[in-house]
Amino acid sequence: MTLRCERCGTERRDTVSDFGKLLGRRYYKPDNYDRKNGEAVLSRSDFRLVLLAIRNEEATKRKRKP
Repeated sequence: MTLRCERCGTERRDTVSDFGKLLGRRYYKPDNYDRKNGEAVLSRSDFRLVLLAIRNEEATKRKRKP
């Protein structure tokens, strides 16, 4: 069974038994999935690291204020 996202084009392909049990699932993303306007997009884990660094920097600035 294959489902395709109308927005991004990602396909989810499920392998299902004769009794309806899910046996496996895979995702297939289009070649340009990780690009926006021709530039690479951060992965989720990289985005989290950047967000944490920004939060830590802001917390440090708040502590320094008199």
